[in-house]
Amino acid sequence: MRTIWKWTLSVEHCQTLPLPKGGRILTVQGQGDKLSLWAEVDPDAPLEPCFIEIFGTGHSTPDDDRVSRTYLGTVQLLDGVLVLHVYLREEPST
Repeated sequence: MRTIWKWTLSVEHCQTLPLPKGGRILTVQGQGDKLSLWAEVDPDAPLEPCFIEIFGTGHSTPDDDRVSRTYLGTVQLLDGVLVLHVYLREEPST
């Protein structure tokens, strides 16, 4: 049985979340003054690291062909004063 879990993200460039294997990220949004991420997961699946990167508008993003990023969404916090762009980073295969 699958369920939906929520994580509160830190407003920092890179962080790792414990996401159950096979989890599907649904959305990132502001909730109050917090940045939140929701995913549909199998709660019995083993956890694996999920790498999240956040960039502010006007900030540079890394130019690295070995790393793939999937855009998850843009979130405005503090009444639009803080605009954040959230990505899922795929680790390069070795």
